Amino acid sequence: MIELGKQYKTRDGCEARVYAVDAGGSHSVHGAIKRNGEWVVTTWSKEGHWGIGNSIKDLVELKPRVEVKP
Repeated sequence: MIELGKQYKTRDGCEARVYAVDAGGSHSVHGAIKRNGEWVVTTWSKEGHWGIGNSIKDLVELKPRVEVKP
């Protein structure tokens, strides 16, 4: 489930911002995707799906990188 405060990108690697996760309807997550240097407003399902099935615009969580020092 998509959560505020976490970082996301699209399946094809574009930066994504999530503004709200509690809107109504089937696409209750509101945010934007950065394409060609501009932010484009869009919506996703609570699972991060942009449309039906898999899409390059689906959200993928960016996990923090853990650096292991010798």
